[in-house]
Amino acid sequence: MNTPPEPLDRQSLPAADGVRRVAFFLLCFAASLACALFLSQTFLLPRIAQVDVGGKRMSIADLDGSYRRLLSDVSDQEKARDASIVPLQEPAFDALKEERFAQPSLGALRDEITHEATALVATPDAIHLSDVNLDASQMSLVLTGDVRHVGPQCQTILADFVSLLRKLPFVAHVDDPAYQRLTDAAGAPHSPFEISLSLK
Repeated sequence: MNTPPEPLDRQSLPAADGVRRVAFFLLCFAASLACALFLSQTFLLPRIAQVDVGGKRMSIADLDGSYRRLLSDVSDQEKARDASIVPLQEPAFDALKEERFAQPSLGALRDEITHEATALVATPDAIHLSDVNLDASQMSLVLTGDVRHVGPQCQTILADFVSLLRKLPFVAHVDDPAYQRLTDAAGAPHSPFEISLSLK
């Protein structure tokens, strides 16, 4: 005698079928969404996401490349500017610096001469320098001033001052001034001078 077949599980069959159907729809939805995102990023977004730069429509990718090129151009221009403003490596600039430092300094020369003149006479401002004119191209120096407040010795002190100038290490030659004794408005004697020096 044949045994009847076992009855099907009516609860488990619909549940498995439902899972498969849901999984199928989810897979279709995910595939459709991925396809839509790919198409929009490839064709739609490049047309929508564009900006106008200098009258030219540019996409995001073009903007990034343009930005990098601009940074490179700015860096190159800054290097060219620095090279033209401060050419520290140029031989001509080194030669110019050497020539500049080789020239005598008017301030240093005046300070040295004033110091020696002050040490020569105890009377303050006895040897007064009213003007010091330096011609660096001719390596010459002209001193204009007056010997005063020392009474009748003004001419003697002027001669001592000329002798002192001849002994200075940076002086090559000193032209003798016109030694003269004059009287000022108060009746005091003084000796004005203009002394030309040739520098070494």
